Amino acid sequence: MKLAQLQQVIRQARSAVRQDLEIKLAQLKSAARRVLVTAEADAPEGEKPAAFRWIVLFLSLAISAGIALRLGQDISWDVKNYHYYSGYAFLNKPLGYDFAPAQVQSFFNPLLHASTYLMLEYLPAKAAAALVGALQGLNFYLLFLICQVLFRRWKRPYRYLIGLGNAAAGYYGTIGIMELGATFGDTLVSILVLAGLLLVFRCRSNGGTEAQKCARMLAASGVIIGVAFALKLTVIIHVVAIAVAMPFALRATRRRIRLTLVFCAGLAVGFCAAYGIWGLHLYREYQNPLFPYMNNVFRSPYYDLENTMDARFLPRNWRETLFYPFYFTRKNQLASEAQFRDIRLALGYAAVVLLAGTAFYRRIRPRRGDPDYAASHASDGSLLFLSLFLAISYIAWQQVFSIYRYVAVLELLVPTFLALALNAWFRSRTVTLALSVILNLAIAGSVMRIDYGRQPFKDGFWKVRIPRVEELDKSAVLMLGEEATSFVVPSFPDGTRFVRVSSNFLYPGRNANLEQKITEMLAPYGTSRTLVYLSGAEETDLARRTLPYYGFQLEEGSCRELISPFYAAGYLCRVAAAPKPKATAAAPPTAEAAERAQAASSLQASRAASAPKGPESREPPESSTTPRFVQSAGVRLEITPVEAVAGEDTVEYRFFGLKARVVDLLFTVDGKPMPPVRNWYLSAEHVERVFVDSATRKGVYHIIGVRDSHSTDWNTWIRLDVTARIK
Repeated sequence: MKLAQLQQVIRQARSAVRQDLEIKLAQLKSAARRVLVTAEADAPEGEKPAAFRWIVLFLSLAISAGIALRLGQDISWDVKNYHYYSGYAFLNKPLGYDFAPAQVQSFFNPLLHASTYLMLEYLPAKAAAALVGALQGLNFYLLFLICQVLFRRWKRPYRYLIGLGNAAAGYYGTIGIMELGATFGDTLVSILVLAGLLLVFRCRSNGGTEAQKCARMLAASGVIIGVAFALKLTVIIHVVAIAVAMPFALRATRRRIRLTLVFCAGLAVGFCAAYGIWGLHLYREYQNPLFPYMNNVFRSPYYDLENTMDARFLPRNWRETLFYPFYFTRKNQLASEAQFRDIRLALGYAAVVLLAGTAFYRRIRPRRGDPDYAASHASDGSLLFLSLFLAISYIAWQQVFSIYRYVAVLELLVPTFLALALNAWFRSRTVTLALSVILNLAIAGSVMRIDYGRQPFKDGFWKVRIPRVEELDKSAVLMLGEEATSFVVPSFPDGTRFVRVSSNFLYPGRNANLEQKITEMLAPYGTSRTLVYLSGAEETDLARRTLPYYGFQLEEGSCRELISPFYAAGYLCRVAAAPKPKATAAAPPTAEAAERAQAASSLQASRAASAPKGPESREPPESSTTPRFVQSAGVRLEITPVEAVAGEDTVEYRFFGLKARVVDLLFTVDGKPMPPVRNWYLSAEHVERVFVDSATRKGVYHIIGVRDSHSTDWNTWIRLDVTARIK
C-alpha cells in the first residue's frame, strides 16, 4: 500500500513539473515573440543613431582597409590602360589635347579617376590602397543602415544582428573582394546608389506623412544616383530600374506621380552636374556626347553608325538567357575574363519567382482578416520595390552587358532582399533570422575570389624614366596596338601630346573623318618632333604597316628604352617621312598580324648603332624574327582537358618548375604559328584557367614555348611540347 502511494505521489510530482515547464516555455516563447515582433508604434520615431552605429562605421572602414592591404597592389589591365592616365589627363592637360592614349576607354568620364590618379601619384602605394579600401567599406555601413530601415519593427539588438549579417554577406562577394583596394570603380559608385536607395526607403518609412521632407529625400536620392550614373554609365541599369519601381516604393498614392517626377528631376540635375562638361566636350569634338557609344542614335560622322558594345559575355542560347544566374553557381567564365563562382544571384532569381507565385496565391486566397498575418507582412511595399529594382536591373544588365562586375549593387543587396522575402513568408521573426543566417553562410561559402592582377606593394611602380629627347615637351608621341600602356604617359612632360593611331576601336581606313582629325593634330609637329612609343618589339611590325598612313615610318637605329625597375616599359623611337599608301582604305591590322613578328629590324639596328650607353639610354638586346628556344628540364605544362568543346569547357593550364607569375605563351594552331598570348597572371599554384567560348578557333593547339612577361629578352623562350584540341 505504501509503495502504491509513493508511486502515486511521484506521478503527481512529474505531472506538476511537466505542467510547470510547459507554462515556463510558453512564457519564454511569448516573451521572445514580443521582443522580436514589435509593432511600429512601439519603436521610437525619433530614435537617434546609437553609439553602436558609429562603431559599425569605424570597423567597416578599418577592416576594409586592412583587407585591401592584405590583397596587394592593383596592377590590373584597366588601371594600366585608363584609370591612372584618365585622371592625370583631366587634371593636367586641356580637354582633347591627347587623342585616345587609353583606347576607347579614353572617352569615359574621367571625373571618377581623377581621385585615382591623385592617390596613386602622391600617396605611398599601401596608403592609396588602404584609402580606397576604406571608402569601399562604406558599402557595408550603408547596407547596415538600409536593414535598420527595412526591419525597423524589430527591436534594436535583433535589428542590429540581422543588419550585420546581411551587410557582411552582401559585402563579401566575388566583386566586392576582387575590387577591394583596386580602382575599378564599380564598388565606389555603388556607394552612391546604396545611399540613394537608403533615402528612398527612409521616405517610405515615414508613411508619406511628411510630404515636404519626403520630397527632399527623393530629390537628394535622385541627385546622388544621377552623379553615380554620370561617373560610370553602366549604372544606367539601376537608373531605369529605380525609376520604374519608384511609384511602388511610395505609400502616399495620390502623390506617387509627383514624387516620382521629383526624383527624376534630381536624377537629371545630378547627371548633368557630373557629366555635363565632359559630355559637352565630346559633343563639340565628335558630335556625340557619349562618343563612340550609341552612335546609331547620335550618328557622329567620326565613327560607325552602330551601338558599340562588348558582346563577349552575352548569353549564347535560350537556356543561358533564362537561367544565367544558375550557371554562376559553379566555376565559370561566362560573364567575366576570370573564373568566378557565387550563388547569390541564383537565390535572388528564385526568390523573385517565388514571391510572384506568393502574390498570385494571395490574390486568389486573401487573408486580410488575420491581424497577425497583416502585421508580419507590413513591409510588402518595400519588398515589392526591391523585387522590381533587382529584377529590372538584372534584365537590363543581361541584355546590355552581361559583364559580372557591373552587377556589384545587386551582389550587395541580394542578402538583404532574401531576408526581407523570408520576413514576408514567415510570421516568426526567429525563423526569419535563423534562415537568413543560414543563407548568408551559404552565400559566403560559395564565393570564389578572382584576381585581375595583384602584386606586393611597390612605391613608384607607375613611374618610368624617359630617354633624353630634345624638345620632348613640344613633341607628339604616336601609340598603337591594344596593349594597356597609357600608364607611361604621366612620366612624360605635360606638354607632350599623345596620339593613338590604332587601338581597340580604331585602325587606319576605318573612318576618314577621324583620320583627318588625327592628321591635323600631328601636322604642327612634322617628323622632327614626332616620336613613336612601342610597348615591345612585338609592335614593330604593326608600326611598319600603320605609320605610313600618316606619312611616317620608323627611323632605323633610333629606338631608346624607357627604364623601370619593375617591368619592361617599352621603347621611344624617332620617325622619318614615308609616302602614304595608295589605297584609300585598309583592312584592319589585327592583333594576330600585329604580334606575329617576334623582333623588329629597327630594334636590331638600334643594337648596332653607335649611340651613347648612358643609364637613360639602354639599347634592347639583339633579336631576330625567329624565336630562340632554351631547354629547362624542370619546366613543364599540363593541360586539362586535352580535348575541349568550344562554348562549354574551361581549360586549365598548370605550370610546374616555373618561377614567373606573369607569362607569355607561344603556340601554333594546326601547325600555323600564332601571335603569343601575353601577360597571363598565374595563380599562386601557377595555374591559369581559360573558358573556351564559342568564337574560339578550333583545331590542334601546340604549345611550344613560355617566357616571363617581364623579361627584356623577348626573343628567348623556354621550350615546351604540349598539345590540346579545341573542337
